[in-house]
Amino acid sequence: MTNLLIPTDCSVNSVKNVEQVVKSLGGRKVNIVLFHAFNLPTSSLDLITGAHKHPYNEVMNENFRQACKQLKDRYPQNIQRINFKYMLGDTLGLFRNFADANDIDMIYVPEAYNYTKIHERSINPLSFFNKCGIPFYKLPVFETITREVVEETRETELSYEAQPELATISIGK
Repeated sequence: MTNLLIPTDCSVNSVKNVEQVVKSLGGRKVNIVLFHAFNLPTSSLDLITGAHKHPYNEVMNENFRQACKQLKDRYPQNIQRINFKYMLGDTLGLFRNFADANDIDMIYVPEAYNYTKIHERSINPLSFFNKCGIPFYKLPVFETITREVVEETRETELSYEAQPELATISIGK
């Protein structure tokens, strides 16, 4: 099973990017992690009173959820699981831990990807992607590269017991 991380701005258009990836995998089953990063709160009042809300609560919307569910329903043979996961923090070490905890095999960023700040605490994840050491693709010839990496991943897959994930919102079953 290949675990793909794809950045999202929680819009229906970002789900179309996921469909491109699924089509290029040639029948391979994948778990898809739609990802967004947020800075931690900086206001001492927010930290003390707990007045801050998790930013994902403000950016998730029903249209996005439905688009993800429809995509999963359209490609049940390819998509085993699709989740929205977020990261609170802005360090490379934190992102590496996030990627390790979620067994991310590849990061795919659409060729025409433009970071969209969807919340006041949103941060651009591209700097993490460039430095984390995980295969990162932002190329128009994604299909060929993906098949090569998927074959390598297939050969090295190990079974493991799933660990509970704290920052996971399941989208469709």
